[in-house]
Amino acid sequence: MAEKSSVGHVGQPEEATGNVNLTTAMESLDIIQEISDLLNTGLDRQTLSICVQLCEAGINPEALAFVIQELRREVQQLKQTTMQQQQ
Repeated sequence: MAEKSSVGHVGQPEEATGNVNLTTAMESLDIIQEISDLLNTGLDRQTLSICVQLCEAGINPEALAFVIQELRREVQQLKQTTMQQQQ
């Protein structure tokens, strides 16, 4: 007996629809990475992906940006403190 294949959007098989969604997501992340690089944000692809997921989950983008900036300041302060202690 032949198995029925699931059908996704616009009559495409479900697997093909999933591939289209994945391709679209990858292309979107590529564009976000290019913008990030142009703005010299210093965020890598994985971090950008996490930020996008957080924003999609409802996190305020301005609050997220503030947290990232604060974390960077803290890291910089820790580096300076460590260097001073080593001298």
